[in-house]
Amino acid sequence: MTPTLPKFPTWRSPSHPEKPHMTHALHIDFYLDLVCPWCLIGKRQLDRAVAEFTNVPGNPAVQVHWRSVQLFPDLPVEGLDFEAFYRQRLGSIDAVHARQAQVRAAARRAGTEVHFERIRRFPNTRLAHQMLAYGTEKLSPEMLNALLDALLEGYFQQGADLGDEDSLLAIGSRHEIDPAAWRAWLDHEHRFPEQNRVSSVPLLVFNRQISLRGAQPQGVLLEAMGEACEAAAASTI
Repeated sequence: MTPTLPKFPTWRSPSHPEKPHMTHALHIDFYLDLVCPWCLIGKRQLDRAVAEFTNVPGNPAVQVHWRSVQLFPDLPVEGLDFEAFYRQRLGSIDAVHARQAQVRAAARRAGTEVHFERIRRFPNTRLAHQMLAYGTEKLSPEMLNALLDALLEGYFQQGADLGDEDSLLAIGSRHEIDPAAWRAWLDHEHRFPEQNRVSSVPLLVFNRQISLRGAQPQGVLLEAMGEACEAAAASTI
């Protein structure tokens, strides 16, 4: 899933003070589904990149916008057996184990863990994306980020069923999601976040100019962030 990248200028750390001052906010659209392990891994890499980027004097603030993508909208509401789903998708149990080993190794490199052995259901993620949409409206960016982390970790580390309302509320109630208010919001609005038509996730778009697919390393993300900011600064000259 490694894309062909443009030739980015070298991103400059605090040891390279010649970098010009940048005042424009950097906007990053992160397209994800909550059952994609590469989205968990990619988010961890992005978290690190944002922390490093914003620690550099003169760099702009970073605003990350979480964009819902339901990869399997036609799944039964109750979801499917996790092991059976992947065995059918990949062709054999050996192929499943090989893919899981690849994901676990990538997760460890990103500083996180994935425990496939704890997951029993492959859920329909509609309800989970609705909770994320509710959080986008009601929570601060920091609390929304914490909610997203909790949903991803709940699934990939605790095996929570993200298609089950009680499981979702057990997570959301620890992150300022009031169960009664959320149910009323659902009943009144019948909402689902805008369906973003992308072919694969994670997909990251920087200032609507530069896009990267896949769980890219921190260094690649930093270069893209620097390039997007420099392009924005050049456009104002």
